[in-house]
Amino acid sequence: MHYNLEEFGLDASVSEDVLEAFIDGRWVRCNGADQIDNIAPATEQVIGRVACAAAEDVDEAVTAAHATFPAWSTVAVADRVALLERIAERYEARANDLAAAISLEMGAPSNLARGPLVMGGLSNPRSYATAPRELDFMFPALHDSDTDLVLGEPVGVCVLVTPWSWPMNQLTLKVGVAIAAGATMVLKPSEQLPITYRLFSEILDDAGVPAGVFNMINGTGSEVSAHLARHALVDMVSFIGSTTAGVHVSKGAADQIKRTTLELGGNSPAIILDGWELEASLRFLVSLGFRNSGQSCNAPSTLAVYSAEVLGPVLCLCGFEDDAEAVRLANDTQYGLASYVHGRAPDQVRYITRALRAGMVHVNGELRAPGTPFGGYKMSGIGREGGRWGIEEFCQTKSISGWPT
Repeated sequence: MHYNLEEFGLDASVSEDVLEAFIDGRWVRCNGADQIDNIAPATEQVIGRVACAAAEDVDEAVTAAHATFPAWSTVAVADRVALLERIAERYEARANDLAAAISLEMGAPSNLARGPLVMGGLSNPRSYATAPRELDFMFPALHDSDTDLVLGEPVGVCVLVTPWSWPMNQLTLKVGVAIAAGATMVLKPSEQLPITYRLFSEILDDAGVPAGVFNMINGTGSEVSAHLARHALVDMVSFIGSTTAGVHVSKGAADQIKRTTLELGGNSPAIILDGWELEASLRFLVSLGFRNSGQSCNAPSTLAVYSAEVLGPVLCLCGFEDDAEAVRLANDTQYGLASYVHGRAPDQVRYITRALRAGMVHVNGELRAPGTPFGGYKMSGIGREGGRWGIEEFCQTKSISGWPT
């Protein structure tokens, strides 16, 4: 059975089958023989089929990004900023299409799809359009020298691997930063939302992203992502997924010493201190933890300590005698993505916030603002996304001595 996509609010021009890759500014038929059923979670019926890229498709996409990089990397920052602003405009104009596709392919309720899952992704191109204006790509290395300079240069060809759980936020975080930094890219998104990602590719094309800057191929992570990570013309791999998959990607990239950023699993504790409104905190944490069916890497697990990532609607409670025990319990995990602290006493909150081994700490219900760094400690990953911190990950640092004055 194939769906009538118009019944779900999608334009008649949208195909239920995604059998092409987007390479060098064109949709090209995949060479791979394998195809995957795109199944609607709500009904378990087949929406259509998605073609898996073959090795030839991977090579073509990477070659296009490699050939485009020399010219794209020299484009003025102001022009890249203008492009990001156009992407944000086109994205907002097609928000309803994106929400309809996500609701169909992911099974998300329409209000969740239209709200956090789609509109949450809009903040990233906007914040990346601001960040380059605040980031000096060329500056003195020493305060008393005009000839010793530091230059931030685009890293090169980037492979971007994204999951299905927060499709647009994770996608725009990576695509936006690559454009802001002046890198070219090959995207390998989750094969479970091919219509959604095709729509996003159309948005980029309509916004005027030059051919070869953005390329997209579909397929399974075990085959396509692994081939991309090992490709000789790839300079960087930026991956979001499970810790187990991140380890495999890192090993594939390690043979050629590729730069790698990883946003991996999370097991995020929440500490509610004496004197804070317990009921209000629990309502906030339960709502956040169960949002998107719990499929959030930074969802609170309320002092739950496990030996594996918790990715689902699970919350556990336990007590503690003092601040030191609370910190010990919270840090007793191999992950370190996010933590939550609720308390009244500023000194106590500051002490615990500093002591937590996590990349992000949310205090008294305040969540991460767009443009601030996202990433974790320990087995939650390497590197940061968001704002100038994300752009710096996609840049090489060049030291210049003897710059002509």
